[in-house]
Amino acid sequence: MLDLPTTQDIRDWDAKQAREAARARRDRQPEGVERRYTVPELAAIWKISDNAARALIVNEPGVIEMVGPKRTRRLIPESVKLRVDQRSRADTLQTARSSRGPLRVVRKRNSRTAVVQKVR
Repeated sequence: MLDLPTTQDIRDWDAKQAREAARARRDRQPEGVERRYTVPELAAIWKISDNAARALIVNEPGVIEMVGPKRTRRLIPESVKLRVDQRSRADTLQTARSSRGPLRVVRKRNSRTAVVQKVR
């Protein structure tokens, strides 16, 4: 006996084909046009929350804002993404270096002799 696909199988296949076609259209960029990201896409790439990604790109030159009656949609070009990414990495390195601070001398009192000792 021949196994025919069910109606649900055909719907699933059609939905899968539609998703793949939409992904291919989205990923195909015309020559000379750089890729644009939304805030949730950047948050997923950087593995941070949407609010943190939004805070990184606020007031950043080059971000395209489409203001609607209920919400603002931001499109971030690839060049802006790279600039923010590079700046945030540099800030992280600078913070890691400066967080140690200079060495300092801490004096401890020896309880037995009542003499102040230097710690190495």
